[in-house]
Amino acid sequence: MSPVRDGNWAIASYDLRIVRDYMTDGVAAICPALTEAGRSLRPYDYLDLLEDYADNASARWQRRLLRLSGVQHAWLVPMSSLRFIRV
Repeated sequence: MSPVRDGNWAIASYDLRIVRDYMTDGVAAICPALTEAGRSLRPYDYLDLLEDYADNASARWQRRLLRLSGVQHAWLVPMSSLRFIRV
């Protein structure tokens, strides 16, 4: 993962070699973060959500990657929660 930080924001992109196994093993299909992002209109604490799904293989995979990357706090902002303002 290579985070880009600017002030209070961090945007992370996963190395595709890491994500390949995640996708191939079908773990993305049971991802609680993707499910929540699809139905939520508000940002939420990403790490708390993953903790709520401690028995979920996808959540375990993500928590491990975040821990190895040194991420201690994370919020997920669903794209549906962003409003584009015409100027």
